Amino acid sequence: MKKMKWLAVFLLFLNLGCYRGLIKRQENFHKIEGAVSYKDETLPGASVEIFLESGISKDGIDAKPFARLKTGPDGQFAVNLPQDSYYFRAWKPKDESAEKFGEGDYFCYYGGNPVAVIGSRKDLFLKCVKIHTLKKEDKFDLSKPELTGTIIDVNGRPLENAYVYLFSVSNPDSRRAADILSEPTLKDGSFSIMFDTAGSYFLMARRRQNTEEKGPLKIGDYYGYYYGNPLEIKEKTKRHLILECVEKKKDYLPVNFNVPEGKSAIRGRITDKNGNPISGVFAFTYRDEFNTGKKPDYKSMITGEDGLYTILIGEPGFYVVGARKTHGGPPEPGDIYGVYDNASNNKLKIKKGEVVNNINIIVEDIK
Repeated sequence: MKKMKWLAVFLLFLNLGCYRGLIKRQENFHKIEGAVSYKDETLPGASVEIFLESGISKDGIDAKPFARLKTGPDGQFAVNLPQDSYYFRAWKPKDESAEKFGEGDYFCYYGGNPVAVIGSRKDLFLKCVKIHTLKKEDKFDLSKPELTGTIIDVNGRPLENAYVYLFSVSNPDSRRAADILSEPTLKDGSFSIMFDTAGSYFLMARRRQNTEEKGPLKIGDYYGYYYGNPLEIKEKTKRHLILECVEKKKDYLPVNFNVPEGKSAIRGRITDKNGNPISGVFAFTYRDEFNTGKKPDYKSMITGEDGLYTILIGEPGFYVVGARKTHGGPPEPGDIYGVYDNASNNKLKIKKGEVVNNINIIVEDIK
């Protein structure tokens, strides 16, 4: 009998320990809610696929999503995700049995990718476009490959002064300068690009209200991502495509979130030399030294009107911290840029589980 009592007590403590462990693990899960729509009408039964940023390769999004779910009758979805960085994609085919994208299907590559899941949120709106499949390739005895096409909005209206961006599959990060950039589209939304050599590229289009601006898109700008990325450009071949773009209507600026226990972070404000907060920029870190030719080790979300930022740091160490408006390569005219220089050798020592506050960065316009 005593053995039975001790066994019961042991199992009780074991269960309590497991329960506490489960609660502990769930503390790092966050509920993400949103909707999938086309022309502001929700799409019931659309598939939402979620990919870990670490699963993105030069061949595109990994074929195995971290999570997959369908929207409900109201076109909305909800999912619990552990803290990490994710890519979101949505698809609703005309033919429910379809296994690959087709003409007239609804498709969305979320313009805010990658999404840093650092707290619960309810506004992940995946706005779809309609797919226009590539027309049959017309092969000519061309000296160079050519790509032509038309950029339109979801109502079929041509977008003038849009640009087509092509990124090499060896570095598909769309936050950097494009490897190939088209001339602005004409009034009918048309463009044409001649290639020196064949190759595979990630293709997207943007139309900004202010064509002189760089960096993150603003509300009112347009964005389109080619459903079939990466796009293969073949020798002596002319290809044509039609790409729909959606209008950006809202930013999500998760700044004032609680840093999970045991995680490291850097917090501060980005201002001009007069102390005025700067919006539309992001803070970033490089380990040991700056190297603007590569992707930052860690970065914040885009700042809002208060200029506040938070960078989650995955590994302890020494970091240099800066802020800018654009991605990729050295700062150029039109960029906004600054470096935190109030530290030994301009490097911050970040310990495991430490949150370093008041790392304020002064930026200026690059002319």
